[in-house]
Amino acid sequence: MDINTLQLLDMRRKNRLAGAALMFASVMGILAQFALGNPWPLKIMMLVSTSIVVGLMVLNRRQVAVTLFPYAGLVLMGAVVAVFLFRSASMSNLMMLYMLVATGSIYLRRGIMLIYFGTGFLIYGAFFWYHQGDPMLDGSARTVIIHLMTYTVVSVILFLKEKIASQMFADIDESRSATEELLRLEKEREERLRASSAALSANIERIFGKNGTNAESMKEINQGFQEIASGVTVQAQTISDITEELEETNRMVARMVEQSDMLEQKAAESEQASQHGSERVEALSSAMQQFSGSFEIMHQEMSNLQASIAEVTHSIRSINDISAQTNILSLNASIEAARAGEAGRGFAIVAQEVRSLAAQSTTLADEMMSKIGKIQSDTRSVQELMSRNVDQMTQSVEMTDQTRGTFRTIEAAVGILTENIKSNHEQTQSIGRKSAHVKTATADFAAFIEELSATLDQLSATVGEQSANQQEITTDIRESRGEVQHLMSLYQAKKDAAS
Repeated sequence: MDINTLQLLDMRRKNRLAGAALMFASVMGILAQFALGNPWPLKIMMLVSTSIVVGLMVLNRRQVAVTLFPYAGLVLMGAVVAVFLFRSASMSNLMMLYMLVATGSIYLRRGIMLIYFGTGFLIYGAFFWYHQGDPMLDGSARTVIIHLMTYTVVSVILFLKEKIASQMFADIDESRSATEELLRLEKEREERLRASSAALSANIERIFGKNGTNAESMKEINQGFQEIASGVTVQAQTISDITEELEETNRMVARMVEQSDMLEQKAAESEQASQHGSERVEALSSAMQQFSGSFEIMHQEMSNLQASIAEVTHSIRSINDISAQTNILSLNASIEAARAGEAGRGFAIVAQEVRSLAAQSTTLADEMMSKIGKIQSDTRSVQELMSRNVDQMTQSVEMTDQTRGTFRTIEAAVGILTENIKSNHEQTQSIGRKSAHVKTATADFAAFIEELSATLDQLSATVGEQSANQQEITTDIRESRGEVQHLMSLYQAKKDAAS
């Protein structure tokens, strides 16, 4: 509320007080007119005066012509007092002038008081001038002087009171100026505080928004780390499974290498046996040819022939053994070729051929055993069957030649089988070395996966801690924003109360 509003409010209050005095004077005047039985024009004038007072009070209540109220009241009260004074020369009527002075002193304003007091002196002088020579005033000079002095003293006292009030108003005005300056400074401080609070609130809002974005980012990063860690765990489990499979593969490769070594050894033995058998067949063929060419010598050396036949029988048994071993080796070769898959298909065909040749060798050996048995039987009666033995010896030579060719074929097949077994052995060893290298690389990768998993766990824990700190910061920012909003609301409430 500013000073002009306060002054207007003070004027309205004083106008109400002055209006009450005027209303009291008007009512008293009306009652006096009716009590004294004065003519109706005076009564009507008093009623009109009362109506005017009521109208002025209504205007004052509606804040219309507030500053004109003192002057309108002066005219109205002056007219009422003048009518009473000019109506009668009674000294008691002079007391009404004090009502005029008292009404003027209500405002405690020098200008208004001078007008009221001056009007009173004018009415006072006009009263004596108008009633001079009136018998009611004869012998009352002393009373007139006393009234005049009393009026003057009252006026002086009221003016002194006005001076004191003016000084007080000056002090109040000075205090008002100081208060206004303080209010202005306070308003400036409040404005700066409001601006700072608004800026702080805006900054907090931006920080809160960015902090919320950072919190969401931290949450997404943490979730991403957790997903990566889960994937790494799955990869680690997969690597572990692969490592186990590689270990099993290495064991299988080791067994294959061992079996390949054994197969290579058996192939070498088979090759040696085949060479030995071939040599024996060569020797047998040479002996048969010599026996055929020297039948007489054979007749003479029949006993030696029996021994040779025994040796041949032993050789044929060896051939059977070699054929059986060759059959076993070809069977093992077929198994290894089957394990080798597509790469061992050719090796399987060769093994099948070797097995077939071994079967033929066994058949031929059995036939030879049968024939040798027959030769042994015939040798006992060689003298009687010599002519027939010549043909049989010829057939035996031919069969020996066939057996020699068969042994040569077996020797060539065993040589090829040996070369294939050596190649398979080298490939198996190469697979073993590569498998060991893969196992080492897999172990290194598994160690890297474990280290990566530990690093991801640390990062996830760090991000979780940062997320918790971010939540605490968000809580602090939210509380600070609430405090700033509370401060802004207090400022707005104070501003509304001041207005």
